[in-house]
Order: sequence, then C-alpha cells, then structure tokens
Amino acid sequence: MIKFELEENGSYVRSRVAITLNNVTVMTFLPRGVSLPVFWNESDLLSKKIEESHDPDFKDWSWYVFKLRKVKISGSYFIRESDLQVIKNGKVYGHTMLFDDPVKTPQKRGRLHGVSFPNNNILCGNRQ
Repeated sequence: MIKFELEENGSYVRSRVAITLNNVTVMTFLPRGVSLPVFWNESDLLSKKIEESHDPDFKDWSWYVFKLRKVKISGSYFIRESDLQVIKNGKVYGHTMLFDDPVKTPQKRGRLHGVSFPNNNILCGNRQ
C-alpha cells in the first residue's frame, strides 16, 4: 500500500509518503563488522538467517535474510508547483510523476486539486 498526503504550502506542495509492505523478505550482504541498516520494528521479525557469502570474491562478507510480517517506510519532501521539482533539505532530485496523467497530453499547469482514491489507499493529486 502506498499513501501520499499532500498539503499546499505557498508555492510548494508538501508530500508525505508511506509505503507499507506485508509478508516481506529482506536480503542483503555486507562485510563482516558492518552494522545492519534495520528499518523495521523488531516485533515484525518472523525469522532471521545469516550465512557465509555465496560469492568467492566476497568471502569476508555475510549474507542476511530476514522474513518480516510488515515493513513501513515513510518520509516527506516538497514539490515545487511551478515545475514539479522534488526537493528535500535543499537538494533537488528531479521531476515528480505524481501528477502525470498517462491518458492525457500535458497541459498548462493550474492550481493543485486533491483526488482521493477508493479505500483511501492512495491520496494523490492532479492538475486542472
């Protein structure tokens, strides 16, 4: 499930996004001694397996497999209304496709209007 919450803020739109995944397997391999970047709640951990690396070129690395009940990743950023640039902490990341309509030719930008999707799974916007 992906959920966007949009809020107008002057000439910007503040976007809060949350991605929730259920029944997830997270796999990674890291050099020994490097801390795992844990981004889930420990209560959602179903199982954990640590193995030696499967690749001879990475013999000093370990392979991690985590099975999780749920993972939620969230964050926020700003979208400049004039050109749809995504900006976080002063850094520009490029244009968002959040307001793109794949069945319509891009038109002159107007004011932002929110559109709610069924079951409130996604809240996004379109330009009219």
